[in-house]
Amino acid sequence: MCMNRGGVLLRRLLPAALLLCCGCGRQADRPAKPYSGTVVELTAERFGTMGGDTLDLGRMRSGEVIEKSLRLRNATGGPLTVLAVESSCGCTTVDYDRGAADEGDSIRFGFRFDSRGMQGWQLKELRVKTDADPRPFRLLIACVVE
Repeated sequence: MCMNRGGVLLRRLLPAALLLCCGCGRQADRPAKPYSGTVVELTAERFGTMGGDTLDLGRMRSGEVIEKSLRLRNATGGPLTVLAVESSCGCTTVDYDRGAADEGDSIRFGFRFDSRGMQGWQLKELRVKTDADPRPFRLLIACVVE
């Protein structure tokens, strides 16, 4: 008889205990993790002829493919939308958020570099066209292919 009462009590308390321990699966109360990857800041001064940024991929083997994700942070003083991205070669493709970013916000930006058939030092250019400036932002990708 005592065992039965304990079993009933256990069946009633166990679900409540699990809910308390698991938090009901709610994640809304948990703060979002800050982005810890590469952030490239887009400012009015960095657009144009020599402005931009360089990402060094280091050394890689010929035929290796590298995918890199980063954020383009809007520091232009107004809203910014990426209109298009042109690549200096077909070995580099891009994927990015199509929406507008307010001042201080960032845009998800990723690229894929395929080194198939390449040897030696490589420098590829991505020209990021935005509505913030008629001149493109130049993102250079450097690496050594062995």
